Amino acid sequence: MFKHILIGFDGSAHARDAFATAVEMSTVLGSHLTVMQILPSYESAFASPYVQPHAPTRELYESRALASAQQALAAPLEAARTRGIECDAVFRFAQIVHDSNSTKDVTPVLFTWPSRGTLV
Repeated sequence: MFKHILIGFDGSAHARDAFATAVEMSTVLGSHLTVMQILPSYESAFASPYVQPHAPTRELYESRALASAQQALAAPLEAARTRGIECDAVFRFAQIVHDSNSTKDVTPVLFTWPSRGTLV
């Protein structure tokens, strides 16, 4: 029925529960499981009108964030593989500002759907 299941993961209790459910579904259906985690971009972590003298470089921040995310998913992915499930993980930095190709200072505004808009 489902050949491939994609699940978002943020490390929360709800995400862990959803991952467990996805593992069960993959076991029953013989599906491949891909876990995706969106990490905060450098801009969202350190964008501020105030000088942040101790902010790491972009490269250092991204390497630490990626290592932390990989470590958080290592055990759940290994548990899924032990059950015979083909699975992998995809990590992406949220780059709303970067991907917009804006040459000016911008502030992203995110609206959630379909409920009321939320200003982030």
